[in-house]
Amino acid sequence: MNALSITFIGLQTADTFLTMWAVNHGFTEANPLMAPIADSWVSVLVKVVPAILVAIGLARLTRRWPRTRTVATVGMAAVVVFMVGILTSNFMEMGK
Repeated sequence: MNALSITFIGLQTADTFLTMWAVNHGFTEANPLMAPIADSWVSVLVKVVPAILVAIGLARLTRRWPRTRTVATVGMAAVVVFMVGILTSNFMEMGK
């Protein structure tokens, strides 16, 4: 679970900084909610800080209620796969 949480935080961080770089190099942010802040450090607060809080929360949850470990692990694995897809899509879009 810890490895998945660290991977999730790393992917969110990579997505945030890749988006900041892309917007500052002429690309546009497709998400209308993120577009106004995509090129600023506020996006780090909006995306990376919650990822860290989710990882900490899941760690505490699974420590307190060990039966939730399987569900939390499957959920985090799904989120990691989703984020890999997002980053892959971003790289493919930048390559056009």
